Amino acid sequence: MGQIFSSVREEEEVNPPPAKKIKTEDFNTQMMPPPPSSAKASKLISLLVELNGGKPLDLAVISAINSACSSPNSSSIAGTTTEETLNSTLNKLFTDHVGQSPQIVINHAIQFASDYYDRETNLFNETEMRGGNPPIRGRDVQDEWFDSPTGSFAKGPRPDYKVWLELFLGEERVEELLDGSFPLRELHDKDADVPAEEHVVWEALKDEVTKLPLCDLLLNVLSYVRSKSDECEDRVDILRFAVLYGLDGVTRDLIQGGYGDLDDDLTIDTLLELSDEPIRHHGFEQKFYLSPLHLGAILGYPNIVLTAINELEAKIDAPLGLQGASTLGDLATYDHLSPSYVMEWVILKNMKAMLKTLIEDCGFQFRWVFHGNFKATICKRIFELAEYEDNPRWSGGLLEEDYAFESSRVRRRMRSAAAYKEQMKMLDCLIDLGLPFALLFPTEVKIDELDQLHKAKKLETSKQNRDYMRSLSRKEREAIDLAAEMSSSYNSLKNSEAEMLTLSDYYRMLKKKWEGKESQVARLDEFEALDPTWRAERRRQEDGGREDEESDDEHSYGSGSSYEFPCDY
Repeated sequence: MGQIFSSVREEEEVNPPPAKKIKTEDFNTQMMPPPPSSAKASKLISLLVELNGGKPLDLAVISAINSACSSPNSSSIAGTTTEETLNSTLNKLFTDHVGQSPQIVINHAIQFASDYYDRETNLFNETEMRGGNPPIRGRDVQDEWFDSPTGSFAKGPRPDYKVWLELFLGEERVEELLDGSFPLRELHDKDADVPAEEHVVWEALKDEVTKLPLCDLLLNVLSYVRSKSDECEDRVDILRFAVLYGLDGVTRDLIQGGYGDLDDDLTIDTLLELSDEPIRHHGFEQKFYLSPLHLGAILGYPNIVLTAINELEAKIDAPLGLQGASTLGDLATYDHLSPSYVMEWVILKNMKAMLKTLIEDCGFQFRWVFHGNFKATICKRIFELAEYEDNPRWSGGLLEEDYAFESSRVRRRMRSAAAYKEQMKMLDCLIDLGLPFALLFPTEVKIDELDQLHKAKKLETSKQNRDYMRSLSRKEREAIDLAAEMSSSYNSLKNSEAEMLTLSDYYRMLKKKWEGKESQVARLDEFEALDPTWRAERRRQEDGGREDEESDDEHSYGSGSSYEFPCDY
């Protein structure tokens, strides 16, 4: 442990001056800070003083740093009060200036590297099974994971696993570790003993970084961020870096003036690029921009989201930015879109933990997305059955090697069943978090009426089906269509007709999932602009209670088949 040096000089033996009485409360203010115990301690103290606005650190903090930097394993020693105090001090410094905790920040990196390595390994194995020819997909597996879940119209944020390792260990150590390794996609023509870069990074994160003394970890991260901030011409870039790698403490420091002068233009609602790589769409390039709160959400960092909301007073309804032109022109912003866009992203990407954070800790509302196109897209994702699920977030962990020697029919059923289980897990998550049944079915299906018509054999011919559907309102038809799609997917996985359910029985089973569950309370007065269902209800009331129905006249579909009953009852 480093010694705390006293600033009170030893009295001279010859002619000592009269003793001066020092008040107890003034003693600490008259003490000089102890000198750094090592070059490492000196650098760490210097970085922390800079982040403290140039003000000296507390003597206890300096003593803890000196002690930690002079003892290689001090962060892992336990048992004494002194060591507990030392670790508590270092953990607080990490929380204040890096992230919520060392474990959380490192686990984010390990999880990212592990998932990335798994996807690349699966792709490598599939390619090897095809004699070196990669499988044919509509989108690259990594693009499918990171980019917009509604198509290829927005590049998503994509951290770099090597940068995470550099953040924790320094660039020189990472260069040494990766020497001689190659990415998995380049290993097909390499010798069998050549290591995969993704594997080396993953192993280093879980074996070396997790054992790093806390003082070293703190120093490495702050040094890397300091160097990164010197390289960035715009402080917005370093803010995006902090969010991209889940560093909520760095985010807080930047907003409060750390790593440079306090900038009034840099706030917790400053719009950040989703990706530094533009995407071409219909002949021109475009980029999307979100606030740190929303960017942190689609990256899956609860610590970024909660710090932005609880400490930095981020706006839930911060605008969405779009930059699109032949040469990427001015940035246009759109109000009241970001929260719905983020919620849709999180649901479609199967990010249950983040969805729970947004709903329970931040007050996001299901009403913002369960309407119009948002609702249609989400329902399709959760209830529609896909014969080939190529999205790794929804595949249910099923690998090609699991069904490589099965017939094509069995393979399709295995893929569909594994994905459907994931989809039902998301439905259960939505229900547990308070999704009101009325948002899924604003108008209920008249199942008792359907049962009676079925028993009376009045829904057996196409004409009877059309006549019944034409007798319903638009909203009643939409409810039946949705229930029919859901039941069709459910029945497609059954092995026999005896296991299948009628539309009415499926609807009853579905509705039973909500029994005993509490529905989310609408925050209408706070977020009316985000709630189109609320605005529609207000318009209906202003119109004297008249339903805002579209015309029920038959569209020009020839036989009128669009009004037939949507499935075999």
